[in-house]
Amino acid sequence: MYIEYHWPVPTCVYPVGFLSNELQRVGLQPTPVGFVDAPDPQDMIDLESQFEELENEVKEINTNTETLKRNMLDLVELRHIIDKAHGFFAAVSSFLLAFNGAALGLMSMCTR
Repeated sequence: MYIEYHWPVPTCVYPVGFLSNELQRVGLQPTPVGFVDAPDPQDMIDLESQFEELENEVKEINTNTETLKRNMLDLVELRHIIDKAHGFFAAVSSFLLAFNGAALGLMSMCTR
């Protein structure tokens, strides 16, 4: 997608592909604006710097989102491991209590 600015003499085309692709990726469709009057050269410089800042912010957000997803998967995996370990130790504990109770019963029978 391109936005075309018509200067008094030449035509300038500014690519906005990255932002357009990001909008489409999240399900938003950019609205074509057709031809618009060109802003002043100083305004154009300001717009380009804002575009660059927005692009960098979107890239940083994407990176942070991926990091958060990986961290979430790691935490879910650790929670599963902790739950399994808790079940194991509960089973061993109940087994040891039952074994000790049976051993005490045998010892009391032998001492009679």
